[in-house]
Amino acid sequence: MYLNVLKIIKNPSSRFFSTLNSYKTIKLTNNPKFPFLTKTPTIINNSGYYNILLDNRILLTPLGNTLYTSNLEVANLIIDEFKTNFNKLTTFNDLPYTMLLSKSIDLSLDDKINHLKTLKESINSDSVLFFEKVDFCPDELSCISDIDSLSGSSLENLRKFDLEMVQSFFFPGVLRSFSNLLNVPSLVTSSSVSKIPRQHPDTISVFESYIDSLNTFRLISTLKVLCNLKSIILSLLYLNGLITTTRCLRLSRIEETVQCSHWGLTDSFGLEERRIISELEKCSNFYKLNP
Repeated sequence: MYLNVLKIIKNPSSRFFSTLNSYKTIKLTNNPKFPFLTKTPTIINNSGYYNILLDNRILLTPLGNTLYTSNLEVANLIIDEFKTNFNKLTTFNDLPYTMLLSKSIDLSLDDKINHLKTLKESINSDSVLFFEKVDFCPDELSCISDIDSLSGSSLENLRKFDLEMVQSFFFPGVLRSFSNLLNVPSLVTSSSVSKIPRQHPDTISVFESYIDSLNTFRLISTLKVLCNLKSIILSLLYLNGLITTTRCLRLSRIEETVQCSHWGLTDSFGLEERRIISELEKCSNFYKLNP
């Protein structure tokens, strides 16, 4: 397989992309002095791998590797990003798909090991594992069930409950979905952040095997989602299509969500939600396009 060969070739560009030597190159940088695209973007089919040509220059990653993908849809998404920023100065944040692919290509073995370790260790302090269980009466359940919408009536109903009650209502269902995803026993929770719950060894083994199975592209996507959600449990459920973007975001920011029911929706709250949702959706799409 092509990606396996890359592991043992120090500079794959010189061998695998030798047909591109006639082109000038342009390295992806943050806050460049000049726009990357002022004329025409082009996709080059190079023996089944697609390269990006900007103003007749081959696009390189920040570390100087040739940007490539075997998925034409990914290549088109990257082209669209540069078209959107035609004749504009950009930052890395303006090019999310380009950066996901670049980070995947530039990933060193040492960084991959560290990233895998980060994902594996994150299960120990996952925010969804820490909550105090509360018993609900039927009338309360009907009031708290809607968190996907923050309409006036939803906020009014949510306002009746404190943070502990909201966590106790939503988190058990999230944990059941996660256990079903990995086919492992119920996860151990804790009512205090000072007491780290210890999971069953079989659960940890299955979880770590799942993380190890992620290819480089999916690893980078998962890391980005985790950075936004601060929960590996919510991240994996989201990337596997078991929870909606809005719901996983609200649950990852459960304290802010409950607070907004008391203080009202602010512009900053909505702006931050839209930013995170946009990043999550792109990561999810990139994850699906690189099985």
